[in-house]
Amino acid sequence: MISAYLFISLSTDNSDNTILDSLNSIPEVKSAHRVYGTYDVVIFIVAENTKILREITLKSIRQLGFVHSTMTLLSLSSFERDAS
Repeated sequence: MISAYLFISLSTDNSDNTILDSLNSIPEVKSAHRVYGTYDVVIFIVAENTKILREITLKSIRQLGFVHSTMTLLSLSSFERDAS
């Protein structure tokens, strides 16, 4: 299994959060966050391998009409802390 962060730049405002609804239908997308800055959305993906990650990115996410561009960052190592 591999994990990655995908930064998404939208081509339209999408203030109604349609992007989040669309991303929620992709099982490999574990979380999605609307953000301010250069990118509009940051998602966390867990996929079986890089081939599947590429397919998800190109065929599921980049095909959404309001996605302008994406940047993928593969996770090399990590730790998690309880947010509370």
